[in-house]
Amino acid sequence: PGCAQSCVDEDGLPCESCPPRASAPDGSMSITECSCLAGNRWTGLTAAEYLELSRSGQEADFCLPCEKGSYASSSGALSCTACPIGTTTAGIASTSELECQCMEGYTSPNGGHTECTPCGPGTFKDSLGPSDCIVCAPGSFQLDSGAPFCNTCDAGHFHEGAPDSDICTPCPAAMTSRP
Repeated sequence: PGCAQSCVDEDGLPCESCPPRASAPDGSMSITECSCLAGNRWTGLTAAEYLELSRSGQEADFCLPCEKGSYASSSGALSCTACPIGTTTAGIASTSELECQCMEGYTSPNGGHTECTPCGPGTFKDSLGPSDCIVCAPGSFQLDSGAPFCNTCDAGHFHEGAPDSDICTPCPAAMTSRP
């Protein structure tokens, strides 16, 4: 992205291209018309500061992608908006709240994206999205809410209680177990 393909400045010279993750309207005559694309936020550098740093070989970011768990739905964003509690995005540079989905350990009872609640003790969910929580398999347990996995007992112990109980019993003499 950058200035329009055939853009020229006031003196008839080719204009500066916009920085990465930024663009300017067609026919733009100056790098000062560049703004961050949706999914990115402005770093606070002016166009002049960016040009000075990049021309001197220094790394400079005019725009940065929104981090995982946030989004910017319009170009020119000064900051990214955090996803609702219990949700995240699959990656960086998200452009819509619709990209926010239930995080690991959370589910959405109505199959939605933004109303996510933690999985209860004895259950887990190891993927993104509105899928259901899974009861811990026999021999495993989880005491916490919002967990992405179930726990197992240490070697030499076994679990035979409820999946929300952490009681691990030592194996009988001359017997063992795998963790």
